[in-house]
Amino acid sequence: MLFSFLFLSLSLSFFLLLSLLAGLLHCLVYMPSHTNRSIKDTQIPVRPRPS
Repeated sequence: MLFSFLFLSLSLSFFLLLSLLAGLLHCLVYMPSHTNRSIKDTQIPVRPRPS
C-alpha cells in the first residue's frame, strides 16, 4: 500500500514537472520569436551607425 502510494505520488510529481518544463520551454521558444516578429513588423528599419 505504501509503495503504491509512493509510486503514484512520484509519477504525479514527475508528470507535473514535465508539464511545467514543457510550458516553460514553449514560452521560451514561442514568445521571443513572436514578439521579435511583431516588433520587426512595426519597427522602422534603422540605418547602421557609421563606425
